[in-house]
Amino acid sequence: MFFTILLAGILITFRTTDAGEGTVNVNGCVYCKGRALKNVTVKMYDVDNFIDAFMGKATTDSEGCFFVNGTATDMRDDIDPVINFYHTCDMNIDYGIGHLKDPEIYALKIVPTLEQKLFSKEYLLMRLLVLANTRSEMPTNYIEAVNINCDPVINNTIEIVKYREWKYDFKRFEKEIYKSKNVCETINKYFYFEKKPLSEEEEKFPLAFGFVMYKDLVQIGKRSQWGTYGILDNVYNCFKYLAHLKHDWKYYQYLSGSDLPLRTNLEMVRIMKALNGSINSDIEEYEMDRYRTMEGIHPPVPLFKSAMSVSMPRAAANYIVRSQKVKRLLRYLSHTWIPDESFWTSIAGNAPLLRVPGSYRARDIIWLRKHMNMNPPWEKTTSSVGTTYIGRYQVWEWQKVCGGQIKSWSCVFGVLDVPDIITRPELIVHKLSLSVEPAAFMCILKEIRYRSHNPIEFDATSYSEMPTVELYSGKRITELTHPEWLLQSSFYRG
Repeated sequence: MFFTILLAGILITFRTTDAGEGTVNVNGCVYCKGRALKNVTVKMYDVDNFIDAFMGKATTDSEGCFFVNGTATDMRDDIDPVINFYHTCDMNIDYGIGHLKDPEIYALKIVPTLEQKLFSKEYLLMRLLVLANTRSEMPTNYIEAVNINCDPVINNTIEIVKYREWKYDFKRFEKEIYKSKNVCETINKYFYFEKKPLSEEEEKFPLAFGFVMYKDLVQIGKRSQWGTYGILDNVYNCFKYLAHLKHDWKYYQYLSGSDLPLRTNLEMVRIMKALNGSINSDIEEYEMDRYRTMEGIHPPVPLFKSAMSVSMPRAAANYIVRSQKVKRLLRYLSHTWIPDESFWTSIAGNAPLLRVPGSYRARDIIWLRKHMNMNPPWEKTTSSVGTTYIGRYQVWEWQKVCGGQIKSWSCVFGVLDVPDIITRPELIVHKLSLSVEPAAFMCILKEIRYRSHNPIEFDATSYSEMPTVELYSGKRITELTHPEWLLQSSFYRG
């Protein structure tokens, strides 16, 4: 049996005093499969480090509705204000997410009843997170307020399967954006972009992102067809524009239109610091059939294959956009097939020939793969990265089962993929789409948005042990901490 919470009828007010006390008033209703649950006790507690403080209780009436109010103290502390609501029925709970219009309340989260209150038979009904103006505020823009609770998807509970059928009409947002006379204003209406850093650490280490789209977009710039030079040309022009800016950004990260971040901006900052000035790119042997008309004509530097996504330090960007050899490489690649997958590591992996800050010797890595008898690690998490490429997580059809759909040989991830994706060490996940099991897209978006405003402990030490980071710092390939992390590129087979 399951409970449902009628969020549309819930009313919550919250006010704080100068002393940090907060008064919370809650009107709501509890239902089970559409039937009102009467005589259910609802208790409200102020969450604390040690013992949760009881704030008040109420009993649902004949229509399943309740009113409960209470006062919490120290609402300006780092751990406050988090308020838990418990019920007294020994049942599971069906849950969702709602957002409130009150200017001082930014998130209402209903969580599963698997969490039981210590020393009593009370089950968690919902958790209210009140982000006061003295804390980082998470505005409830419309997209963030879409009514879907993602706990079963993120935590891989038994209810996850039903989220494969979850649907939402996103087309009305698209239509309004396309018809808008002020596109930026309309986008800001539905999607929130931070106007200032959420922490001092982020402020002192700004990141730059190059965002290139080729689908569902009114084309800006040259038309780009897959496999041709147009894609690389547009990506590089964006990269060059960022490199010439006077803004003191520290690292560049590429994004495509079907990417979503797996790390918060703060987590990315710590990871980029751990890279210690090294370039992070994918590493694979160049495929002979990509030379096309350039077969037999030597390139300016040896070519390597890589994914489009790259993490590039500012010093490397400054060097690249001024290098004549890089310009010759771009001209050469313009006559080859899929040149966007040949550019980054051909630059980053030729340390003896191109003295790009942060570069390494890609040929040594390919030699190691061929001659070292090792197995690639199974674990790939933020605490044990397990790979040397973190630019983005992508699954090709020959690598593993895809929970969503295969398009252009690549997995468009679905709901069943999310529990694994969310634990990965990569910066970005590729591909997600609102047209394929949109709950997967929405739940990752909501999880990262929530973590951005409620940071978890995050240690990026393992990223500093990635082989390319150690190679750039001066270690020989025989001295690496984790040489087995080099064994697979993102294109690996078998």
